[in-house]
Amino acid sequence: MVEILQGRYDLFVSKRMLTRLTTNLSTPKLESIYSNRIRSQMKEMFNQMAFYDKNRGW
Repeated sequence: MVEILQGRYDLFVSKRMLTRLTTNLSTPKLESIYSNRIRSQMKEMFNQMAFYDKNRGW
């Protein structure tokens, strides 16, 4: 997955090619799995959206 994310980041930087990603992992969990460097690139490439469920909260 790290190689895929790195490749997509390279395309984002060179050609502004967009990538869509969904996950139920928190930001700290993503960083613990993929490293601070990959998390930083993800922060640059993606807009973060959170959805609130009135029955379950965040």
